[in-house]
Amino acid sequence: MKFLTTTNLAIFHDLVADTIGWRLLGLAPALGFAIFDGAVLIFLKLERSQRLFWLC
Repeated sequence: MKFLTTTNLAIFHDLVADTIGWRLLGLAPALGFAIFDGAVLIFLKLERSQRLFWLC
């Protein structure tokens, strides 16, 4: 059973990015999206590199 569907992930993404943008930094949501997406991409890249490290 999938807990994270695409819709759930999109809603979660919107909520977190909105929170980062407006409440924490006092910035526009677009910048919140950019910060959140950057953090997710960094996390995925680190996870992928760690997985490749363990495969070697």
